[in-house]
Amino acid sequence: MGRINSKAEEILYNQGLEPQHHKIQECVDHFREKMGITQEIFARLGPSTFGCMGNSRLFMLFDQKFTDLPKNQLEGVIAHEVAHFKLGHIDKRNAYNSSVQGYFSAVLSATGYLANAFFLGIAMNSAMEYAQSSPISAYHVLGLSRFMSKAQAFMCSGIYGIASSAFYGMTANAMIRKQEYEADHCAAEHTNADQKQGLVEYLANHRDQSKSGRITEYFEMFVDHPAPTKRIEAILAIPDAS
Repeated sequence: MGRINSKAEEILYNQGLEPQHHKIQECVDHFREKMGITQEIFARLGPSTFGCMGNSRLFMLFDQKFTDLPKNQLEGVIAHEVAHFKLGHIDKRNAYNSSVQGYFSAVLSATGYLANAFFLGIAMNSAMEYAQSSPISAYHVLGLSRFMSKAQAFMCSGIYGIASSAFYGMTANAMIRKQEYEADHCAAEHTNADQKQGLVEYLANHRDQSKSGRITEYFEMFVDHPAPTKRIEAILAIPDAS
């Protein structure tokens, strides 16, 4: 899920759909209307299955393998993707990214400035002491001091940058994992028992057939999707829609 630029938006919009893929669009329209989404969502062939948002249009991309899924799995997955739009997840992710990245950028700049000032004072004192006992010019003392302070400040900023990037990645992934559970719950509330079971079967197959599905079982905190087994447990705990 994410935003795309205007050029990509126009390319997707003008791409259209092959006749054999019209069933995807019909299913998207069904769940869009069922979830009360008034804005049209355009189904388009893409590299994988996910939703994205342009300046004025919504898209649900799907890959060629997606069209070969059993009917109930296809409907269950589409309900999940449409639920992301229903819950406003793209805007929430963008807002989080902008606010957190802005915060870390400001702190990183301040860290570099303060570290530079701190180490410049230390370097100046050390260099002046050295200059008193050695025939070195004040110009060279100042140059050496500035170089030392900037190098040390750069190291501090680098350490902070690595730590903040790791923290940002983990918190962003945690937010996205939460959204996946929310979309599953919303999808389950707007599907029948067969479609809900289809989503469960799709997740189970993904767990068994892909490396990424198995990796999340052990390293969930480092990835942006919950482990398939946990998602399945959560979905099965949701009462069937009436």
